[in-house]
Amino acid sequence: MEKIFDLKKYSNLFDKNRNAVLAFKQAQTMLMLKKTFRKPVIVFLSSGISNSSDPYDISQILKTLLNVRIITISTTATTEVKIDRIASLGMNIATTNNEKAAEESFEKILAFANCYCKSGWIQFIDSKDSTSQTSYYGDCLRGFSNAETPASAFNICKSFGGVPISLTSAEKSKFVSTSIIYEQINKSPIFTIGLKRHSTNINLKTWTHFSGEDFSTGEFPTHLSQISNDDLSLNCTMALQIGHQTFFSPIGCSSSKLPFICQIPAFDGNRQEIKN
Repeated sequence: MEKIFDLKKYSNLFDKNRNAVLAFKQAQTMLMLKKTFRKPVIVFLSSGISNSSDPYDISQILKTLLNVRIITISTTATTEVKIDRIASLGMNIATTNNEKAAEESFEKILAFANCYCKSGWIQFIDSKDSTSQTSYYGDCLRGFSNAETPASAFNICKSFGGVPISLTSAEKSKFVSTSIIYEQINKSPIFTIGLKRHSTNINLKTWTHFSGEDFSTGEFPTHLSQISNDDLSLNCTMALQIGHQTFFSPIGCSSSKLPFICQIPAFDGNRQEIKN
């Protein structure tokens, strides 16, 4: 996580008891001295708080006066009220029962708390009408209506620090159909995506991560057209969006020209430029 976010760990040689109040005061000083346009966030990991080191009062000051969002992570077997009440609304996490769920919750909360997209890019947000629940993700998307080959699309997205979009969930597909297609690629239901044939395994289809590493398609989408093993000229992929359903079909990487969608990481500690 430290590779992605600009984390500053609490460190005090004179505080052998790990006094939570002193830790929050140090965070307050750092945030007041460090001039930045980023949204300030404090991540507080604890198994319990003693009465003598309860940072509740200073946490309220930080949230009210400095607009700091506080994420708490409790490692106790039961709900720790003293820890939870410090957190900003909906930003308290317990790790004991389900670490994987806690990790996913942390990523989503952090994306909401401290990630944003620069002008021209749209943050991937999933709003569920049935539950009125909104989830924020660390992907910024941008559609390009000019027709380019997939090879060119990969290079253009790379110039922004990103990759052609990976459509890995029904929620992301729906977001593209409602927010990207109509607003940025002239209502074109056909566009280039980042799915391509693996460089060494012709039977494998992979997405490309921001780091340049490949990862598998997973279970989505169910309407996936197989990349033909017989035609090795069709190594890239286009998406056909019909309503909220996505159909994939293989295309040539250097021949087919289509609109395309790029995605880049939302801005955080290592992405502090705000140039348009």
